[in-house]
Amino acid sequence: MANIEVLMAILIYSLAIILAGIVFVRKWATRESSLIVCGREVGAFVTAAAQVSICVSGGFLPLLIAYSYVFGFGGVWIWWAWGIMTLAYPFVIGIFSRRSGAYTPAEAIEAFHGTSSRVIVGALLVYSLFFLTAIQYVGVGSVLSGFFGIDRNLGILLVGILMSLYIATGGLWSVTVTDVLQIIFATVGILGLVIYFVSTFGWDYLFTGPHPISPQKLVIGIGTIPFFGWKSPAVMSMLMFNLLLVWGGAYYWQRGAAVRSEKTLKLGFIAGGIAAIILAVLGAIIGLYGYVLLGPGLKGVGVLGNILTKVGIPWLVGLMLVALFAATMSTADATTMGMATVVWNDFIKKFKKIPEDKAMRNIRVIVLVLSAIAILLAIFAPYQAVRFYVFGTMLYSPILLLLIDAAYLRILTEKLALILLIVPTVIGLIVQFSYISKTVDPTWLTIVVAVIIYVIVYIGRKV
Repeated sequence: MANIEVLMAILIYSLAIILAGIVFVRKWATRESSLIVCGREVGAFVTAAAQVSICVSGGFLPLLIAYSYVFGFGGVWIWWAWGIMTLAYPFVIGIFSRRSGAYTPAEAIEAFHGTSSRVIVGALLVYSLFFLTAIQYVGVGSVLSGFFGIDRNLGILLVGILMSLYIATGGLWSVTVTDVLQIIFATVGILGLVIYFVSTFGWDYLFTGPHPISPQKLVIGIGTIPFFGWKSPAVMSMLMFNLLLVWGGAYYWQRGAAVRSEKTLKLGFIAGGIAAIILAVLGAIIGLYGYVLLGPGLKGVGVLGNILTKVGIPWLVGLMLVALFAATMSTADATTMGMATVVWNDFIKKFKKIPEDKAMRNIRVIVLVLSAIAILLAIFAPYQAVRFYVFGTMLYSPILLLLIDAAYLRILTEKLALILLIVPTVIGLIVQFSYISKTVDPTWLTIVVAVIIYVIVYIGRKV
C-alpha cells in the first residue's frame, strides 16, 4: 500500500471518529453529567472496550512488541500488570467511585479529609495527566512523521485539533464512542499480523528461522523477563506502576463513576482486564516473529516499525498503522478528558457556582485550553514532558492511600492527610532528580514513605 493510500485510510478514520464524536454524540451530551460521566448510563460492553483501548495505546502497544522481542512471552507483563490491576479495581476502588457519586478522586477525598486535601490531590492529578497527554501527542506525531515523512510537530498539531474538537463537543461520550472504534481497529490489526506470520512462516519457524529463539522465551508469562527488581522491566515494578496508575488515576475513577450499576462496573472492568491479558499474548507472538526475522540488537518502540517492513501484505501494514494511530488517540483523548474534569470539578465548580447552561460551555472551553497547552508542550518540550511525567506517576502513591482510607478505614484527619500528601511528594521530587533514580524507581520510595506514615498514624490512633 502506498503512503498516499494509508494516508487516505487515516483521513477516513479521522472523519469517522469526528462523525461519531460530534454528530451522533452531540444529542447525548445535553447536561453537565452527560459531558463528565455520560449521565451514568454506560453499559458493561462499552466500559470494557473503553478500558482496553487505554491499554492498547500508542505507548503500550509498541512497548508490548518491544518487550516480547527481547523477553519472549515474558513481555506480556507490560499488559498483564495493567490487566490484573483492572480486574481487581472494581472490588477495591471502583465500588467506592460508583457509590460516592463523586466525579473525581479529589472530590471523594474531600468528604473525609477536607477541602485542602481535595485541592492538593486535584493539583497532583492535573500535573500527572497534563504531561501524560503531552506524551501521547508526541507519540501520534511521531507515527505520522515516521511513515509519511511530514514534520512531527505538524502531526501533533493536526491530531491535537482533531481530538480537541470531538472531546469538547461530546465530553466523555465522545471519548467513549471513539474508544470503541479505536479498540476495534487495534484488535483487528494485532490479530491480522498474528494470522499473517503464523500462516506464512509456521510456528516451527520460531526455532528454524535465521535467528531462532530459545525454548524458555516460549513459556507464557515467564520468558526471560526479570521478576524482581526496583526498576522496569522487572515484573514487580510494572505491577506497582499499574497499581498506582489504575487504582489512583482520575480517568479510571471517571470510568467507574460513569457506569449504570455496580454490576455493570464489575462486568466491564473484569472483561476489560481479561481482554488485555489475551491481547497481550497475541501481541507477544508478533514480537517473537520479529526477533526471528530481524535478529537481536533493536531497541525501544521502533521494533514494531521494523517488523512491519517484513510484512508482505501492504494493506495489512496500512491497517496496523491506522490501528497504531487510533491506539495513540485513545489514550490522549482519555487523559485530556480526565484532566479537564479535574480542573472543572475540583477547582472552578468547587469555588464558584455556575448555572447549568454556562457549565456546558465552560467545560468545553477548558478542554480546548488544556489541549492547546498540552500541544504546545509536546511541540516545544517533548523530552521534558517525558521526564516530568515519570515524576507524576509517583504522585499517585499518597492519593491511593487517601482513597483507601476514605473508602474503608477513615482514620486520617485533615492535617494528617496533608502530611501524607506532602512528605512523600517532596521526597520523590528530591530522589527523581538525584543519582538514586538511576538504580531505583523513585515511585518505590514514595509508596514506602506513604505507607510508613499511614501505619504510624494508624498505630498512634489505636494506642
